[in-house]
Amino acid sequence: MTDAELEDYKKTRLAGLLDFYNRRSISSKRWHRACSIYAIVVTALLSPLIATGVLEGYRTLGGIAAASVVAVTSIMANFKFQENWLSYRRTWDALSREVVRHAAHISPYNEEESRNALLVEHLELLTAAEGESWAIRHAPRKQAKEEEDNQG
Repeated sequence: MTDAELEDYKKTRLAGLLDFYNRRSISSKRWHRACSIYAIVVTALLSPLIATGVLEGYRTLGGIAAASVVAVTSIMANFKFQENWLSYRRTWDALSREVVRHAAHISPYNEEESRNALLVEHLELLTAAEGESWAIRHAPRKQAKEEEDNQG
């Protein structure tokens, strides 16, 4: 792979990947934090309000607030915001690190004739691994359990 081909790859494919993982990481982090803060605040407020009897005349409101915490917690578990945030950020970091290692001619990128192709291979492997990781994280529990049983 020539230097020109590598530069084209970096401008198109790599730039798109880095942008995607960065945006998805930020979005997942925001959703995780928003849902977590909501659940913490509502739960922290409900306990003393129920204990002191303030919600005595507003049982429906208390029930709805408690149910909303369950709903938000279920949404967090279903969409796996924290896991996605951390995985996307880890992939973004790994992609960026490989580019720096390549530019610095650090092993395994110190052999001139194969370094560009090796970089692309490593970047694509990292991307594929993230795709597989995402599929495993979001697989239905029954399917994930079956895969676990088949592996072990």
